[in-house]
Amino acid sequence: MIDNDYEIRAVRRRLIVRDSIVFLMLAVLCIALFFVTLLLFRSFSSHREDLAKRWYDRGARDLSAHHPAQAVSDLQTALAYAPEQRSYQLLLAEALSDFGKTAEAYSYFMNLWEVEPGSGLLNLQLARLSAKMGHADDAVHSYHASIFGTWEGDGTVRRREVRLELIRYLLERQDYTKAHTELLIASGNASEDVVYRLQLAQLMIETGDDASAISQYEKAMHFQPADWHAYEAAGQLAFKMGHYASAHRYLEDAARRHAMTNDGTLSAIADRMLSQSARILEIFPSADIPANQRLARIVRAVHTAQSRLKACHTQVAYNSASLQALQPADALWSKGHAGSAINNLRGDLQQQNAAIKSVFQTEEITHRVCGEPQGDDQLLLLTSRSPGVVLQ
Repeated sequence: MIDNDYEIRAVRRRLIVRDSIVFLMLAVLCIALFFVTLLLFRSFSSHREDLAKRWYDRGARDLSAHHPAQAVSDLQTALAYAPEQRSYQLLLAEALSDFGKTAEAYSYFMNLWEVEPGSGLLNLQLARLSAKMGHADDAVHSYHASIFGTWEGDGTVRRREVRLELIRYLLERQDYTKAHTELLIASGNASEDVVYRLQLAQLMIETGDDASAISQYEKAMHFQPADWHAYEAAGQLAFKMGHYASAHRYLEDAARRHAMTNDGTLSAIADRMLSQSARILEIFPSADIPANQRLARIVRAVHTAQSRLKACHTQVAYNSASLQALQPADALWSKGHAGSAINNLRGDLQQQNAAIKSVFQTEEITHRVCGEPQGDDQLLLLTSRSPGVVLQ
């Protein structure tokens, strides 16, 4: 009986040992399979990520090389391997836009925007696509959202660039009022960046606000006195506005800074304006010079215009139609007209201004009949057409 119990216990011990060994082996096998599976999964995931990255890089290269169709295909393949990659989705949307798939690109960007509505970049892309589709109100709204949105990196610079893009878009649409409003906001927020000030000035000219453009040029001069660009641009604009004293001062300063920096010379147009403005300041009977000097200049201008009229008569002596066209100019200097009463000009401001107007009209008429004048006649004609010229 005792031997029988001993055998039973021995059998049980062998069974326990065997089962323990089997269990241990199974546990080791399970652990090994787990790690093998994990290794394979990680290898597969890594391979997918690698493939996705390769296709993404290829798509980025194709897009940079201006092959948007191929870029779209590459990026779609990249997203098949990594469908949740936001950067891949963003680049695909850009590729679709460049490929001309505006509606699809807009849909992609909208999906991204719904996750991140405050993104300056996404709102900018939506603005551009809305502009392409002709949705002006949506475009302006998205531009504003981009300006006030969040940006990675130098947000101040990006916001300024977006506002300039909005202004150019409004100018393209000939919405000068809104463009001018945006320009005023931009100029109020502008920094000491001279290039940016010059851009604002040029855009203000396009809106017709020459005075504000001059102001921007002057601020650029203040921030960077040695830079001649603002002086030359301001001089040319002032000349076109008829502000010849200011034009001469700006252009002289530009020429001086050219020489100081060894940076070439004035452009041919600016150089001509400099010499012409200098001569205009010598001959034009401005109201702010001494009375005797002004009278002398008026008399010289009258003689110049009359000589031009006489030469024009000689030039068209055998052309009855041209002679008839000159009759209004002849009438300006007929006896009793203010323009011919030079002896009565002294002390009579009204007569002096009438004489200057007669000079201007004569130069205009002779220009139409006899062609482009030269010398002082050309400058008197130019002055007569200048909006900034004030007789009194």
